[in-house]
Amino acid sequence: MLEGKPSVHPLLALCKQAQVLPQDCVVVGDTCADTGMGRNAKAGLVVGVLTGTGTREYLLDHGADVVIPNIDYLFEILAMMGGRRSSSDLTEATYYSGSDDSEYDY
Repeated sequence: MLEGKPSVHPLLALCKQAQVLPQDCVVVGDTCADTGMGRNAKAGLVVGVLTGTGTREYLLDHGADVVIPNIDYLFEILAMMGGRRSSSDLTEATYYSGSDDSEYDY
C-alpha cells in the first residue's frame, strides 16, 4: 500500500478485492485516520468508537457519522440502518457520554 489512512487507498483496495463499492461499506474505527479514510472514500457509514484515542467531538469532526462507546453498540447502529444504504438516511447520530450508555440522539 503506497498511502496509509486517512487516504482512500486502503479502503478502495479492499473494496476492489471484495468487489463492492465504498458507498456500500461501513467503516468502523477509533482514530481520526480511520474515520477520515471513511469520509474521504465516501463510505456508506462511518462509525467512530471511543475505545481509542479519539474523543466524540474529534471523531465527528474527522468524518464519523455516528460515535459509539464501544464495538458492542455496532449491532444497534446497523439495525437502525435496516435497509438503508447510506448514512445520509440517518440524522447526525452521536453518543452522549454520561451515566447512561444507552442515551443516543438520532
